[in-house]
Amino acid sequence: MQSYKSVASIIARLNSTIASFRPISRNRCGNRAGSGSNPTHSIDPDSERRFVTILRADVVDSTGLVAELEPEAAVSRLEPALAAMRGAVRQFGGIVSKELGDGLAAVFGAPIADDNHAPLACHAAIELVRRVGSLGDPDSTQTSELPKSS
Repeated sequence: MQSYKSVASIIARLNSTIASFRPISRNRCGNRAGSGSNPTHSIDPDSERRFVTILRADVVDSTGLVAELEPEAAVSRLEPALAAMRGAVRQFGGIVSKELGDGLAAVFGAPIADDNHAPLACHAAIELVRRVGSLGDPDSTQTSELPKSS
């Protein structure tokens, strides 16, 4: 398991990366505005091409956490982490597209276009790590506390 110092440094690097993102202006066809690029195929007027960000997260070593448990107990053990993940995704405007046993996949920037989909997904990832980390180990009496992001 990573030390809290390394998690804090990862969060700091992610925050600085997010701060450097700039929205890209794109036209309805998904081309950069003013690029003069036209698609060679016709586009259905009711469809729209969008750039989105997909966030995929899962519980590390979940097999080891639930291998000895009955299926109902395994689901109960993983549910708090999944609920924390869903909450972090929704907090930053993402939509959970799939839950995959011990994790999820979420989309940012659809169905409503948002030029800031990538930074929002990064913020959601940071919050997701914080929330799941704050749950601690259910077999332990101690809980871990991650540093707050600015």
